[in-house]
Amino acid sequence: MATLNQWFSSIEDLGSINDKIKALEAERESLQVKSDPNQQQQNGGKLESIGVNVQELSKQLEFSIANSDVATIDALIIGHGEIPSLIAAKNLVLERQRLLNLKNQQLKSSKIEDRLNQVIDFHFDELKSIKNELSTVEDSSLQNSLYEKLDSLVLSLKPQYYNLLVESNGSSKWLNSASVPTKLLTDFHNLLDLQSLLHNQPIYPEPLWSFEILSKNFQVSFDYHFNTQKDTNRIDRPELFFNYLTNYLSSHLSKVNKNFTLHNTSYSDRFCHSEFITALLKPVNLKFQQILEILRDQLESSISDDKVQLMIHLIKETITLDQTLIRDFYYDPLGDGQWQGIFANFTYKDLEYWLNYELKLNLNNYESIINSSKNFQIDYTSVDDVQLKPTVSSIKLKYLLENITNNFHKFFILNYEYNSNLKKFKLKFFANIYLKILESYYERLNDGFQAFNELFKKTRSVLQPNKNSNDIDISGTNGLERLFRIYCSLKYIINALNYWEKEYIFIQLNHLFNEYSTKHTQSLFTSILSDYNNLAIKTMDLITSFYSKSSIALLKNYNQLNVWNDRSSNSQPTEFTPQLASFINTEQDLLQFTSNIVSNTDYIIIKNSLSKTIADFFFQNIIKSNHFSHKGIKQLELDFSIVWEKLQLSKKFPLYKKLIEGFLIMNLNDDQIQQFGPFNTVSQFAKNAKFDVLRDSLQLEYLSDGDLLDLLLRVHS
Repeated sequence: MATLNQWFSSIEDLGSINDKIKALEAERESLQVKSDPNQQQQNGGKLESIGVNVQELSKQLEFSIANSDVATIDALIIGHGEIPSLIAAKNLVLERQRLLNLKNQQLKSSKIEDRLNQVIDFHFDELKSIKNELSTVEDSSLQNSLYEKLDSLVLSLKPQYYNLLVESNGSSKWLNSASVPTKLLTDFHNLLDLQSLLHNQPIYPEPLWSFEILSKNFQVSFDYHFNTQKDTNRIDRPELFFNYLTNYLSSHLSKVNKNFTLHNTSYSDRFCHSEFITALLKPVNLKFQQILEILRDQLESSISDDKVQLMIHLIKETITLDQTLIRDFYYDPLGDGQWQGIFANFTYKDLEYWLNYELKLNLNNYESIINSSKNFQIDYTSVDDVQLKPTVSSIKLKYLLENITNNFHKFFILNYEYNSNLKKFKLKFFANIYLKILESYYERLNDGFQAFNELFKKTRSVLQPNKNSNDIDISGTNGLERLFRIYCSLKYIINALNYWEKEYIFIQLNHLFNEYSTKHTQSLFTSILSDYNNLAIKTMDLITSFYSKSSIALLKNYNQLNVWNDRSSNSQPTEFTPQLASFINTEQDLLQFTSNIVSNTDYIIIKNSLSKTIADFFFQNIIKSNHFSHKGIKQLELDFSIVWEKLQLSKKFPLYKKLIEGFLIMNLNDDQIQQFGPFNTVSQFAKNAKFDVLRDSLQLEYLSDGDLLDLLLRVHS
């Protein structure tokens, strides 16, 4: 390349390029021979040894150089290898082409420059033609230089046509007239055409010149109200100048759309209403920036709630303005629906003032909820009878989080989607406020559960309070209520979380979280919901254990006070055992208390569990632990049916059906057993018979052969 740079130092060298190619080739061969004494003899031999006709190769190379045929030279290199003369020839041809192209570009550039120099007035078609031709210049440095000249020419013409539109705009009073003068429209379009010739076109926040002039009346009145010592110029009331803008648009935008158009102009891809709004926003943006800087300076010097609230108020009002412009006036200055609003001026630090304030405020609100004297009192009036009754704290917590959501909701505007500062703010807002409050509430409920569980483990009876203990009373409905306070609080928040995770803002938050996290989630509430659900399950297990403990204690007393093998008389029992009344009354009270608190679904779960506990006690602790007379088994069967009737327990589970079959078997007497074989007594049948006939005849499905043998031997005539 050193040789190339030496020989082709200027465009003027192009005229002798072919001669210099030949000279360079000869010099390279000469240098090769001088550097290698054997080269001269070996050169031809090497080419001949690989089947190359040296003369033919020379002709092809000479032809390719003469015709600037790089493709043929490349083919020769592929066929014969990287022979120095071939590589040098390719480099020379490429350089020659480059210089020739540069020469053509310079000639084109010179012609365009001459055309620009001849322009003395604004002729749109001529200048448009020049701009179109300029776009075909390939050399970027030449093209940029020409664009600068064109822009300079346009800017030199701007004052004349700008002032013409200023004059016609000022004299026409078109905003208050029925029609728009033709001269105003002509001047409007002339200035549009002139600006369209610029290389770098204005984009938001810069308005088109023509619309900037149409907005002059607004700018003057805006400055009067908000940049002077007027009462409307207030740092604490940004909504005053925001509303001034929207009121102006409501009054005049339709007239702008009606009388001015961008169709059949170079700006036909833009919208007239958006360009007008952009022009109106220029003084509004300046005022906004002025207030924002004042607030930032104040907060830099010292942070106080009053100062932070001013920043928060500005943020809220800015969001409201952005939404109004987008929703009510269809403002879309970029033409892609991605305008990030005036809100984009806020930094993360600005938003963080709000975040910290909201965190402090809402944590204080949460503490006031959780520390109130009636925080876990069950509210019986806030929902329908068949629904789970929430606690006071869970209701207030739900309201607190919903109010936070309502404030938070305003950040979820589609146009703000790509604001990186807002993304960070949203995730921190959720983690620092929502999760922190929910986790704290969970810990409080978990502490309550653990405390109750410890008391429950060491309490011998949940029927009567321990008079000799300083522990909290967890007997009867007192104990159940303490459990339901925990359970109802958990379930009420679980139901709220299940609803919230389907809401738009939390779906969007989850998408946002998944953008930054390698661990993708279906919902941001997944983890905390799992904690709440697991604790709710454990609490429900403790509730059913409470029922089991109370029922077993009462049934043990009932079992111990009965003589099941009483054969003093053959009279049939007609009333249930008196000792059973205490059990029935206690369980009825507990169930009634429960039905007033939990949902119908939860009530069924509790009653099903109680049904299985009682059935298991009757089968394992009474039937399989005692011997019976026929009178005793009749009494037990009557008591069993009374319990199921009074407590309205479930019958849809195997153990209940097993008990029914058991009573059927245990009621068989010696006379009845003879129909199942040559046996005189039940005892003889039990010890010698196979049970298939008995099972088929009585359609037994749940009692095993072992059960049948055991039950038959427990009844004595």
